[in-house]
Amino acid sequence: MYCSRRFGDPNKQALDEGRTGNDCRGEEHEVTVGWSIASGKRQITMDGHEVHFTTARTGIVEHSWSSKGNHILKVVCHASPP
Repeated sequence: MYCSRRFGDPNKQALDEGRTGNDCRGEEHEVTVGWSIASGKRQITMDGHEVHFTTARTGIVEHSWSSKGNHILKVVCHASPP
């Protein structure tokens, strides 16, 4: 199973200048989680680059990492509703 989410950071300079809408568009990122419950393989990628890989047969995937600009990202996934 794969799940993907996109998010973005605004252009701070454009915001400071009072711009709005598309004029404030900054960077966009995509985080993808791949998880095989049968084999236990889990992979997390950000913008196509692997940030985490493990093989474990637990019901939770949890990983944190830092990205550009000292932003901390955290992914938590459950095999069934918590």
